[in-house]
Amino acid sequence: MEPSASAATLSTRLRLQNTAANVVHRLGRSPLTAITCIATLLGAIWSIRDYNAWISFGTGGTPANLSGYWRITKLRLALLMSRRNLRDPTPLDLKAVTGLAFLDRLPNRKGGRPQILPRPLPQRQNPEPIPPATKDRLMALMSKLQSEYPELLILKKSATEGGSTDAIYAKPDLSTLSNDADVLKLEIAHAHPQDSSLHLLLSPEDAAKVIRADWGERFPLHYVPDGWIMVYAPRDDAELDVIEKIVRASVAYATGIPVLK
Repeated sequence: MEPSASAATLSTRLRLQNTAANVVHRLGRSPLTAITCIATLLGAIWSIRDYNAWISFGTGGTPANLSGYWRITKLRLALLMSRRNLRDPTPLDLKAVTGLAFLDRLPNRKGGRPQILPRPLPQRQNPEPIPPATKDRLMALMSKLQSEYPELLILKKSATEGGSTDAIYAKPDLSTLSNDADVLKLEIAHAHPQDSSLHLLLSPEDAAKVIRADWGERFPLHYVPDGWIMVYAPRDDAELDVIEKIVRASVAYATGIPVLK
């Protein structure tokens, strides 16, 4: 190394050391500034980790970028401040209409509710063990129902999930369509491959039954129908039988045609 280059490197190191020493000295003289800097650093680290976890798990219908993350962060803060309890079925009771119930009494979900991931969009649960055969049957459920009722249903990618999974839609020419189905552009139900949970449209009365039996909870956004809810993932075939019954009630409500078995 040339003597001039070595001298320049040493000079740079000394300047950096002096700068660092000055910063430490100033922070030591101002505890409030030190606390603010540390809090900002920790907040930045947490946000980066949270953003990466959101991206890696799948963002559903929310754009997978900083703009989308800022959107769900604002919603997250709003929900915390509002203290809305998405597991409270009381708001659905107020919207219930006599004669628009397609579910009988449901058994309570064993073990209570799963842990829900903290980010409101996409609304997801902490994945629980599920046998591969049960998972395959769940992910084929929308196709199965469409093949059973081709006069009522269309199978295509979910618009509400950004095309990341299959969904069933009501046919637009049905004269018995629910008004709520129009709000979601006729989308009725879909399952999520990441955690095996579902979103679907029920009558308010049926949605309240699902929530009271610990099978699901309300959606965090206000601009969707009240009966658009999250249903928790099945953990075995017996639970999937219950969920299929719930999805059939969803089809019945959206199309106005009972399809229960």
